[in-house]
Amino acid sequence: NVLLNTVAGGLVALLLAAGIAYLVEFLDQGLRRADDVRDRLDLPCLGVIPKFRHVPGSSKSHRPNDRHDEAVREAYRRLRINLLFATPDADLKSVVITSVRAGEGKTCTAANLAVSLAGSERHVLLIDADLRKPDQHRLFGTTLEGGLSELILKTPTAARVQMNGFRQTQFANLSLLTSGTVPPNPAELLASKRAIALMSSIGPQEDLIVIDSAPAGMVTDALSLAAGASATILVVEAGKTKASQAASTIEALREVGANVIGVVLNKTSRRVGAGYSY
Repeated sequence: NVLLNTVAGGLVALLLAAGIAYLVEFLDQGLRRADDVRDRLDLPCLGVIPKFRHVPGSSKSHRPNDRHDEAVREAYRRLRINLLFATPDADLKSVVITSVRAGEGKTCTAANLAVSLAGSERHVLLIDADLRKPDQHRLFGTTLEGGLSELILKTPTAARVQMNGFRQTQFANLSLLTSGTVPPNPAELLASKRAIALMSSIGPQEDLIVIDSAPAGMVTDALSLAAGASATILVVEAGKTKASQAASTIEALREVGANVIGVVLNKTSRRVGAGYSY
């Protein structure tokens, strides 16, 4: 029966195509676009940052006529605006920047977000709280020692501490607190009473504090910081970080009371990063 065989063959082909499509969707959990973040993580995508080589705004990469640099700067300005709109009714004082894995660009994101916020006439303090692989001191061309880890050891457990580790940067309104000497027990140090007392005393004169922390999907360092911060942002590398990995990290952050307000999709391709142009 030709008709019956044709219909049966069509149904089998349809079921096979649907199965292949489902399998591809199941296996491909990479977060490539802002829609992927919203659909799979149920969180807003606060920023889509294209790939670039240097920190935008620094002396090494500041070329006003370079459209590449201007696109990156505009992406961080959009991230700044979305951050402020994400918490309109909250007293936004401190923001923890973390990631799922190492190498996703959280340190560069924290630095550029701090620069962008400082450029909007806010007094900003950037803290390098990644006590495992600190890198903010290299980005800003300063020394590592005399930073966060040393201040934690000097902080009394039940009193406010006199801050003396802030360093001015080449950007107006932006100060930096480096990580200090790398300790042998970063997770325990950041979860200590001294660290909690220090973080509550930092920056009363600052409008906003941006905290660069270790990847929350790998170590528990960021959990202690995020629990006491006003907001937490998760940085994921476009096409590399799986949605299941990001969801597990977000769940771990929320279990300690962190206010995860959104995701930054980092290292996107030019086609994904360019939404529109004049």
